[in-house]
Amino acid sequence: MNFSLLLVPALAGYWFLSRANATRFRVSRQAGYALVLESAIMGVILLALARVIADVCGDILVVPRSIGADFVEKIKHLLPFDYSGTVLCTAVLALVLPFVLNRFLDENKFARKAAKKNGDLIELLMQESLDESTLVEPTG
Repeated sequence: MNFSLLLVPALAGYWFLSRANATRFRVSRQAGYALVLESAIMGVILLALARVIADVCGDILVVPRSIGADFVEKIKHLLPFDYSGTVLCTAVLALVLPFVLNRFLDENKFARKAAKKNGDLIELLMQESLDESTLVEPTG
C-alpha cells in the first residue's frame, strides 16, 4: 500500500471526530500532536472498517458483471493506486457515519461531559441554564 494514501484516512478520522457528537466537544479542546494522533488512530479504524466492508461486499454483493466491471474500471481510471477503493470507502464512511450516529447520541450529554472533564465551570453554568431555560447574569 502506498503510504501517501494514509493521509486520506487521517483526514477522514479528523472529519469523523470533529463531527460526531460523542467526540467533537472533547476534540475541540485538544491541540497539537494529541489531535493529530487521535485523528490518525480513528482514520486507521475507519480504514480497517472500510476494508472489512469491501471484503464482505465483494463476497456477498452480486452485481451484474457489465455494471460492476465498468464501475471498477472507472474508479481505477480516476484513482490508479492500489487500495484506492478502500481509501475512497474510508472517506465515504467518515462523511456519512457521524450524521448517522448523531441521530442516536445526545449532543447535550457529551457537551456536559466534556465541560466537566475540562473543569470549565462557566461552560457548565451556561449549559445548565440552557437545559433549564433560565437566565444567567454574569457580573464582575
